[in-house]
Amino acid sequence: MAKYKKPTDLKPLAEGIRAQTNEIDRFNTVINIDALYGMFDFYTYHLGDENTPDSEYRERSISISKAMNESGGLLASNHQKAKKGYPGYKAFMVRKGFDVSAYGLNKTDSSNHNRLMSWVIEHLIVNGMNGVERLVGDDGYAHLATHEERCYRIIGAKRWSDVTEILSVHCQLAPDWKLSTTERSGGSKLPAVFKAGTQTFTNKEAVEKSGMKKKRKDVLLASEPFRLTPDFVVPVYNNRGEQEIIEDTGELSTISDGEFCKCSIKRGNNRVSAYHVDHDTLASTERTRAGVMFDQIEKIHSAYGGAVSLTFKWREFDTVYDWGALGKAKDGEYEQIKEVISSRTLRVINKSDTTKIDKVRKGIAKAIKGSEDKFTVEYGGDVCDGDLVLLIVNSEESYRDKVDPYKEFKAVNHNIPSQAVVIENIDAVKNPETSILCDMAQLVIKAEILDGKFLMERCTIPEGVWFIEPVRIKDDDVISDDEEGDETEDTTDCFEYYRGIVTCDGLKFSKLNDKEVNLLKGIMNDDADLVFGRMKKDGTYTKDRNPVAFYPETGKYMIFAETSRSIIPDHIYINGYKNDLIAGEAQKVGRGFFERYEKNSKARKKPRAAIAKMLADNPDASSFGKQTVFDAISKCRQDNRDEVPNMIYEELGIQWLNISKKKIGKDLVKHKSGFNFSYKEKMYYSGSVGSHNGKNPQESFCTLYEIFTNFKELPAEMHEWFLSFSVRNKQTTAKPYFCKHVREFAHIDRFKPAGIIESVTPVDKAPEVDPLAALAAIH
Repeated sequence: MAKYKKPTDLKPLAEGIRAQTNEIDRFNTVINIDALYGMFDFYTYHLGDENTPDSEYRERSISISKAMNESGGLLASNHQKAKKGYPGYKAFMVRKGFDVSAYGLNKTDSSNHNRLMSWVIEHLIVNGMNGVERLVGDDGYAHLATHEERCYRIIGAKRWSDVTEILSVHCQLAPDWKLSTTERSGGSKLPAVFKAGTQTFTNKEAVEKSGMKKKRKDVLLASEPFRLTPDFVVPVYNNRGEQEIIEDTGELSTISDGEFCKCSIKRGNNRVSAYHVDHDTLASTERTRAGVMFDQIEKIHSAYGGAVSLTFKWREFDTVYDWGALGKAKDGEYEQIKEVISSRTLRVINKSDTTKIDKVRKGIAKAIKGSEDKFTVEYGGDVCDGDLVLLIVNSEESYRDKVDPYKEFKAVNHNIPSQAVVIENIDAVKNPETSILCDMAQLVIKAEILDGKFLMERCTIPEGVWFIEPVRIKDDDVISDDEEGDETEDTTDCFEYYRGIVTCDGLKFSKLNDKEVNLLKGIMNDDADLVFGRMKKDGTYTKDRNPVAFYPETGKYMIFAETSRSIIPDHIYINGYKNDLIAGEAQKVGRGFFERYEKNSKARKKPRAAIAKMLADNPDASSFGKQTVFDAISKCRQDNRDEVPNMIYEELGIQWLNISKKKIGKDLVKHKSGFNFSYKEKMYYSGSVGSHNGKNPQESFCTLYEIFTNFKELPAEMHEWFLSFSVRNKQTTAKPYFCKHVREFAHIDRFKPAGIIESVTPVDKAPEVDPLAALAAIH
């Protein structure tokens, strides 16, 4: 028996957790509509309905937006898109009494207020804030930096020669469009999400001189120009505030004025960190996306004088796996992976443009270190049945104008598990063995698909259930606006749907035919849009597609839908801890405490001896500071060292120990660690695995996933479907792990020669009235 712990050995914690989301809790949100009508004027402008030509609709939207922005009275605007049965319009919040008679607007007040307008106003008050302390300045005019539904708060800047990039964070209250379906298409029917995203601006002169494609450059130069204010990036035509020099403590000392384009022309990661937990980075917490988000909420409460109170929603997660236990199970799973690899020949074939693959050899050697005698690794040579192949290639970009050797290999050797190893990626990392191990994990998944059985111990997948994965079959050259959070779309439905089933005879995979897809749509009704996409009025399709587990015998299903919502840190709790830690560093502990500790027979011997020496070396000291005590116990083992500051905190309430990187500090990082599932809420999120380093910034938030189902109660133990770490490179997975097998089968399937693919036989007769019966007839 293996001595390591496997995912199948994992047990959830005895207690669940509460986690905060960036969803606005409408039950606890207070908006005094009457008070707001007394403070501001609200107007709408009709843009058209679903039958209005797009060019005409867009022209109206642009012209009225420009006019209102230049009017001097606009505080905020919001766009309500036209949809079935509802017209599209722009909503505006303006200064009380401001004359808008020249703009053809329709006034909204308490006499014609409705539920939809409540939802619009909820967004307008957020959009109208833009981070200023007060809505009205000493001169009686509103000092706001508005741009449609966005505000861009400056976080930092970089400069290379004549290129200046401004890094900013924008906040927006928007519906969770990822969950939009035909019936749930209205913003008021979807959760309201308070989002904070990154936006980069580049000086216009640099864009003009850049080597980007002409079409893209022309679009940027023709788009709305921006300028800098002390705290925000705003449209050039926005006349509020004066241009000032920005001082920054980063790489740039000053930023010149001038016009900026909303883009980045430099390669690299410009993303603003999601959050910082460690106390050492307390000063930079405000320069994170979460920091801007929380600051914005506080200023909203202050600026509207009690008329507005927005509250984030908390969720309960009843099944929780600790990040430490997950880390041990991850190591155990990779031990199993190495056992599978060692049972076959691992063949390494170089198809890259370099003969220098020493780093690949080094990575493989380190990955199998300690059990080299069990492995058969061959470099080059002919491929044989039963081989597992690592194919060394260059990046995919380098094969734009020539044949990709990996694709060519898969087409010829469709029955051989193979995995591409990109030489540029290996050369770029310090420890290539980590990447090699992840490639080995992918090889095992592909071997399981081709062998039709699991080759290692995995958590149980119920027999007979269809795991259906949407797979995009082409990549279109479209410009998406992911940073803005808008729906991405395509002119054709460029997805195919693949199914995986665990049976008593092994693993079965196939592609769904059109008839099966249509029958499944009939069973899932409106929820089907989350799996198969939704056609819009202009003939385009939404791209947000999610996997589904379907029970063919009962017609029950579970859709694992990615939402626009995230799990966010408990900002108040974390800041309280940080402030206690900073205050504790300035406090001293009396000599009496250490004398009692030194005599405490239940305390550990080594730190007791270290404290005794500290007391002997300082006979006249009546108290001791943190650094003196930590120096005294510095040579003790970590768990021994922690005993002293832990007891100081328990007895005296003085926080000396930084617990953000320790297990006892799990509440500080619960928003970003472990795997957390809620049977009650039908939601889950996947966080980090193994030990974490509190000093490292959190790059992104954990996405919240919601399960849409016709089950009254979710099947017991289904959370175990997510307990695998080889699917997502040593991290928890956001989909049932078997979905990865289905997706990989789709990629293998598409490279098979014609005639080899085993597909479902189409049924020629007309579909039955009952979709479930029709599916049963097919199978």
